[in-house]
Amino acid sequence: MTRGASRRRSGGGAGNEGADAHQGSIGEALDATTLRGPLAAGLLGTTGRLSGQQVLGFVKGWMRDGTIVLAQRDDVGGVPIVRGAAIMLVADGEVAARHMLGRFAGLAATGLSVHAHPHESTATPQLAAFSADAALSALRALPLVTAPQALVPGATELKTLLPKLRAAHWSGALVGEHETTSALTVLVEGRVAVARANRSGATLERIDALRVLQRIAFETEGSFLTLVPLEGRTANALAGFILGVLHDGESDVHTGIRTDEHGYTYALRGETYLTVTGGVAGTAERYAALEDGAIPDLHLPDEPPGWETQRYVLTLRGRDALNPMTERWMRFRSAYGVPGQRLLEVLADGATLEHASSAIDTDLEELRPWLKRLEEEGLVRVGQ
Repeated sequence: MTRGASRRRSGGGAGNEGADAHQGSIGEALDATTLRGPLAAGLLGTTGRLSGQQVLGFVKGWMRDGTIVLAQRDDVGGVPIVRGAAIMLVADGEVAARHMLGRFAGLAATGLSVHAHPHESTATPQLAAFSADAALSALRALPLVTAPQALVPGATELKTLLPKLRAAHWSGALVGEHETTSALTVLVEGRVAVARANRSGATLERIDALRVLQRIAFETEGSFLTLVPLEGRTANALAGFILGVLHDGESDVHTGIRTDEHGYTYALRGETYLTVTGGVAGTAERYAALEDGAIPDLHLPDEPPGWETQRYVLTLRGRDALNPMTERWMRFRSAYGVPGQRLLEVLADGATLEHASSAIDTDLEELRPWLKRLEEEGLVRVGQ
């Protein structure tokens, strides 16, 4: 159990004694979980042998205002899965609002995941963002509903992990961080719906973002790799937000995410059930969750991690193709056009493939057929 030092005690002596009496038993029953950041003032773990109702009573004894999440969490083959959750707003020591998501077993169940997050009195339950100051808005909108699971970079292969998550119909985010680089992919019921990465201020999408995530997982030093499990509809709303799917303005029944000065507010069929207090950039907007039949499913690239850091060198033919005094230059310009010439020039300067794709403003995935063609025609070869 992680409890903040700034615990707020409830009214008279009898109430305090009741809360204090629970501390020993809950301290023995809860699985301890330690996280950095804003969660140091809350509680994150499991109810252990206690029921959700018992833990709810304990938490209300020390948290006068805040949010409590009790989640039905299963571990399938080492993968944490959130089946359902009860998200409750506490005001003045009482449950003021309760929102049920997915297949939640009820407050009488034991072994539930519990997250108590103290905050000032609000109209909507609130949770901290995975990273409130992240460059990627997706990380600022990502809630910590239950305890994330740290993976071991260097010992985790995405080519093994992603099929495992697919088979488990897993929903949530896989997040990678390394120095000034961050990346995530959001899965919805096992489908890799979206991927984004930020590397030194540049944003990458789809397959290129998965390359970055794969490379972070491959690094053994200075990398962090984390599974953040979510209930399926929350993951779906997050995916729709990242993809920029706007809500149909003609409908008042909103399912998705609303952004405003308060953060990222999740809604299901018109009912707002959670606000994630990450920093919001841009104007207020409403984003829609993805339709069941319209959820993308991305796949990892065929190339090994680090392929994008390779360099290609020009052969004699390649150098002739850049010389306006040769006939080959004219044939090359006719066959490849200005973009092809620009690519050859960038490669001649010693750029890596990722820098080359940035220089000619194209995705790495779109660069592959160009490289294959250049190699087949003997214009370039892989550098040493």
